[in-house]
Amino acid sequence: MTTTKRDCPALGEQITSLRCGQERGSRLACPPTCPSNPFNTHNRDLLLKIEKRVLQKIRLRYALEAGYEAEARLRRESDRLGRNPFLSEWAPLRVFFRERDAKGLTLPQRWEAAGWSGLNNDEQVLLQAMSGTRLTLFEAHRQIDDLTLEGIDLFEGDETPIRLVHAPMARYWIRFGIYICWTYQAPGYRSLMAEALEVADIGQFDPITLLTAVVRHLGGPSPLTSAREWITDHLPEVIKSVRAAGDAITGEMEAGHDQWSGQAYYSWIRPDHAESQKQLRQQLRLAPDFGESRVSDEERAEGWHECWDGLLRLTAESHVMEPDPTPDQTWPRGEVMTGRVLLRSTGGMLEADSEAHFALLKRRFESLSAGLMSFDYDDVDEPDESDESEWSERAEPSEEAPRLGHDPALVPPELLGQTVKTAGTTMRVPVPEPSFMDRTTYLLDQHFFAWPDIPLPALQNMSPRQASADPVLRPRLVAVVKRLVCQLDAECVDAEFVYDVNWLLQDLGLEEIIFDPPFVEIMGSGADADSLDDAWDPEDEGFFSETTVTQMGGSKVEMAWDYDPSRAHPPVDVRVLTPEEVKDRVRGCEHPEVTDGDTPPFFRAIDRWPTIDPLCRELGEELTQAELMSVSLDGYTLAAIMAPHPKAGAQLIPGRWAYYFGLEKEWVADLLQKNSDSMPFAAMIGDSPQPAVAEWVARIVTKAFEAEKDLNHIEGKGRIYSKLSRNSALFMLCFLRAGIREFCHVPTR
Repeated sequence: MTTTKRDCPALGEQITSLRCGQERGSRLACPPTCPSNPFNTHNRDLLLKIEKRVLQKIRLRYALEAGYEAEARLRRESDRLGRNPFLSEWAPLRVFFRERDAKGLTLPQRWEAAGWSGLNNDEQVLLQAMSGTRLTLFEAHRQIDDLTLEGIDLFEGDETPIRLVHAPMARYWIRFGIYICWTYQAPGYRSLMAEALEVADIGQFDPITLLTAVVRHLGGPSPLTSAREWITDHLPEVIKSVRAAGDAITGEMEAGHDQWSGQAYYSWIRPDHAESQKQLRQQLRLAPDFGESRVSDEERAEGWHECWDGLLRLTAESHVMEPDPTPDQTWPRGEVMTGRVLLRSTGGMLEADSEAHFALLKRRFESLSAGLMSFDYDDVDEPDESDESEWSERAEPSEEAPRLGHDPALVPPELLGQTVKTAGTTMRVPVPEPSFMDRTTYLLDQHFFAWPDIPLPALQNMSPRQASADPVLRPRLVAVVKRLVCQLDAECVDAEFVYDVNWLLQDLGLEEIIFDPPFVEIMGSGADADSLDDAWDPEDEGFFSETTVTQMGGSKVEMAWDYDPSRAHPPVDVRVLTPEEVKDRVRGCEHPEVTDGDTPPFFRAIDRWPTIDPLCRELGEELTQAELMSVSLDGYTLAAIMAPHPKAGAQLIPGRWAYYFGLEKEWVADLLQKNSDSMPFAAMIGDSPQPAVAEWVARIVTKAFEAEKDLNHIEGKGRIYSKLSRNSALFMLCFLRAGIREFCHVPTR
């Protein structure tokens, strides 16, 4: 087999390859930086097409070697392992790339010895790379671009970062999420085949602890750094054992959850209950451990017309303690609800979900209602012992309960019997009927402000702050915080909610694990997660209400407009663009040719910032469709100017853009009043963090003003500005200037 030296047709570099890139239309022979090389991530679609052809041809090659009946058996075995492509690929990958003949050769090696018959050069080079396909336990750290994630392979046992390319995973990843997947080495990155399988926390067990226990239980080596090959050979058993352990641990958690609940009933002592209720109300208002609450519609239908929450203070020293009569307002604290007190004309009732809280609430309430109410009776619902054993009975495989059935022999004993009884905790938010985002942000803030100073069993009963200064415990703290961030990111992605906990990692001095959070596309479903929002009008508090809007393309989307300026994050330190840079970026949008296999910046902006068009249409309801399209297109041009290469995780906040839009409208109205309803060019540029971009905005708005003077302007000469009215031109000015301020919050790479 000979090699040739030629020049890469795209780069002009001399290359050495089996067949030169200029022959037979081959591309893989070129360097990975060559724009025509499928290993270049810009040509990912081409690589996937070649990969699909290679897998089809290697199946055919296997059928020719082993017989079509053998290939049919392989296909049946693959189907038997389930619909998940990750697991169903196990059988063919093992046969194609791991099994060896009597001479010690794999199928690709035998194929190469036969001269690669039936494969072109692209397919040969890709098959050679795919021959190195192996199982990877990938811990995701940060996003490089829309295709690429950076992290580590936990099977390697070191912190050497690797880059993994897979578009779906780059879209739906979480920090420190652990994924088991098939990958092969490409120049500069690893390419993921099929799909990845996320290994999630189960109860108090993190994925590494869980996998280590399963592998050891099945007879494999320990630690995981020496178990890659063994897991590859026994993958179906490992997956079944992990699922069985998950069922068993989840069942123990459900059985261990404290289902205790209690109610206590009281009657008014005096017949003039209205006066007694007034006195009790005054007592409850003065008590620091009670807060006025809301009566639900169902409760009001039963006659209850007044409700109070029993409260505990959340502190750094311990999760719960009795209320401090003079709480320190300088330390942020949350309030844990012990239960509720309901009042009506015939008496009262208190309810709680744990025995300890019930006793505390009852004692405090009776001390405040002494002489006003008399105790009648308790109605306590304690879980029956048979209920606690219900899961263990259902855990046995049976026709009646197959959903919880699993083979007990597959469950590592060390993972069982460690679940303690737990009780749910309800937090009170001291903001009257807040939005979903404000309520959740408040609760998370309260929890994470106190968390660093709370002793944790996982840290030998030391607090995270103490463990961060202990060289022995610090690695364990890093592992604990990784799982905390991973779980939080997963909840945020599911709820379409934005909360970055990096400030906590900074506070603990864990700079080595601080990465940008994943991008969360806010489409509004998270705001619908609580019925409280249905009864609250956010406009009363100065927020933007939730609205259904239309994207470019006409599909309906839900967006959340919640934004509180008093809680806003400051803009990032964005470099001020020069006039030359703005001109170059505008020129790239006006002439969006595809060069070097890359997507033009204007079309990248449309893909990357889908909220711009819905926001434009929401704020410009009075504009025509043509006017909205014009302003929207200029909005995407603005995005390409301000953030051609945004940092991974960067996003726009629609409510904040809308807030800036309101400020710009006030500013423009003031300018028009001072200038007798005219809009000088110089005035439109002023007071902007990006003067050169503001000048571009002023120029296109001026064109719109000038076009208004000739409404019969011939369409096709110039742009759609000829159809813009004066009001739409003013709208464009406010919308784009507000967009400049919004993009000042978007960090770039």
